[in-house]
Amino acid sequence: MRIIISFGLAKLNNDLNMELLFLWVDRFRGFQDESFSFSSEIDFKLSRVSKGSYLISASLNKEFENPYSSPLLRLTGIAGENGAGKSSLLDCLKLIYGSLGTTINSMIFCHLDRTTGKVYTHYYSGGGKSDNILNVENLGNEDLGSYYILTKPKPYTISRFLDSNQKVKGLTINFSKLACAYLSSNFDNNPENIYKGIVNVSTKHRLDNYLNDYVSKVEDAIYNSTSRPKRDRKNPDMLSFNSHLQDYYKLELRSNIRMIAYANQRQRGRLPELPSHIVISFNFEDFQYLLQSRDEKHLQIDLEELKTIQSRAMSQLQSINDRKDVFHKLVYLCAFYNAIRFNLFGNNENHYTSGDLRGLVSHISKTEEDIFDEISIALNELSIFDEDKKEKFKLRELLSGKLEVAIKEAPFIEEHEFKLSLLDFSFRIEKSIWQLLSIVFDYQYNNESGFMDYNWGHPLSTGEQARLNQFSRLYEIKSRSNGKFLMLLVDEGDLYYHPQWQKHYVNDIIDGLNFIFPRGRVQLVISTHSPFILSDIPKQNLIFLKRERDELGGIKCKVSRNHWHTETFGANIHELFTDSFFLRDGLMGVFAQEYIDGLIKDINNEEFISTDKFRSHFKKKIDLVGDQFLKAKILELAASKCDADTVDGIIEYRNQEIQALQRIRDLKRSTRNGKN
Repeated sequence: MRIIISFGLAKLNNDLNMELLFLWVDRFRGFQDESFSFSSEIDFKLSRVSKGSYLISASLNKEFENPYSSPLLRLTGIAGENGAGKSSLLDCLKLIYGSLGTTINSMIFCHLDRTTGKVYTHYYSGGGKSDNILNVENLGNEDLGSYYILTKPKPYTISRFLDSNQKVKGLTINFSKLACAYLSSNFDNNPENIYKGIVNVSTKHRLDNYLNDYVSKVEDAIYNSTSRPKRDRKNPDMLSFNSHLQDYYKLELRSNIRMIAYANQRQRGRLPELPSHIVISFNFEDFQYLLQSRDEKHLQIDLEELKTIQSRAMSQLQSINDRKDVFHKLVYLCAFYNAIRFNLFGNNENHYTSGDLRGLVSHISKTEEDIFDEISIALNELSIFDEDKKEKFKLRELLSGKLEVAIKEAPFIEEHEFKLSLLDFSFRIEKSIWQLLSIVFDYQYNNESGFMDYNWGHPLSTGEQARLNQFSRLYEIKSRSNGKFLMLLVDEGDLYYHPQWQKHYVNDIIDGLNFIFPRGRVQLVISTHSPFILSDIPKQNLIFLKRERDELGGIKCKVSRNHWHTETFGANIHELFTDSFFLRDGLMGVFAQEYIDGLIKDINNEEFISTDKFRSHFKKKIDLVGDQFLKAKILELAASKCDADTVDGIIEYRNQEIQALQRIRDLKRSTRNGKN
């Protein structure tokens, strides 16, 4: 590709396809006067010439080779120990793409416009324009050119706060025409809601949104209530069970369903195996919690009568061939039990009894009529009173015509296709399933119900669910980025992954991007401290970060530009682990290291080790050591403090190990000779 370097400001086209190549920040959290390269194709170097002036030079990397294909236009990994600034660098990028004008930091950055083949370098010196413009055509020369920044860059500022497209003074890039997305499952003390203008699908941001919305609703209920005088108003209950996070769970489930339905419709591409169906199960094994209401008062009902109702209901369901009808009746049964749980019959005038829940349960348990007809009558005759209006409205919604329509349209899997029990219902994951799941989900979590649940046909491990969530959020990002060029930021996406799965992580996310973004235009920046992931990223695509102490003893985050770092791409994991950049003290756990150090110290402190003391105190400790070479050396050290008889015992002990190895050797030789 022909590249033109344009240092300074220039008018850009409307259809932006801008890749970030280089960034310099004056100050940002632990970073001071630091530059970061996001390009392995062009090397940018910034040096301070004098106070307030800088020299930027650009050169081609002749060794550049891109192992990744479209849509992944550029991949950068950020590596470093804990506290080295990986997440801080991602936060800086979130501000650049979302709220650059609100920062108080001076910045210089370079973007490549793949549409025009030009690289634009931006900085703000106060007037919003720069005369330092240098165009250099790429004619195959290694040196692409350099230029001076004579005026120290200043922070970008918003010139029009009331403008919906808030214009940033000193910047011609309109970031509203670019998309930036952030994906993370981490929890930290940084409020994600401060990052505006980006697609934030991090777990922290979802929970922040839920809690903000929940607290607002509670406050509204307190201050806007008109049913009682202010002095008599009571704070609404702050629920402490699963329904407290129902919006978050529902958002995640819906995201999962949309992704799986999209993947199933398109035959999955190269994605790892995803669930193909979802199972809604009914569980009536535990009635005991029905005997206690929300206000901790025991309900005066007979547990045996409840069991009789359940037994008769199951017996009637056995004779029904229509699985959808069975499902519908089971939902009514759950609704009945939860109406008991929340004591919704307490003020009810019905044709069984007057306000007597026990009488109602007793009547239904003894009736000769269809038990589901009796339950339906009881539920439909509920009156709505202020004190339990919320719960009864939920119940009415569940039993409305919406449920019948949702059941009718749900993609049931027939019993002969999938082995099912009477209480398990399997559904193909298609878009139409959400109408039913939404109703079931709302009722289940709102009522803390233990009678309905869902699963993916089999339990997903934490890693499998994390991978499904990540693909789902990528698909969500696609729907919200509207086809714009995407800067995708992923903070430790391998969280919850087993090491075996970490080996697949880069391959999985590339396959996911190919599947979800078939038309390309994605720049990916991922942070990690896993050598398993770094073995899939060339060293030239990595930013290594480290922590240093400044003159005053404070912590600084720095880019480590030492060239002794291991070549990462395709490197053996053990080689990456032994590189002191990753693990400073070898591969052994610190607890084991200190234990062995203590054992060696104890042996050294002994002038003489008797046979009894060796057997009772040292032998078992030495046996714990797994490294055979280290174990042999410790035995030698112990033997040097023992008498001849004890040394004979150590030799016999070692001979037993040698004999075991000889038996393994002889077996291998006999097997090999037999094949010959």
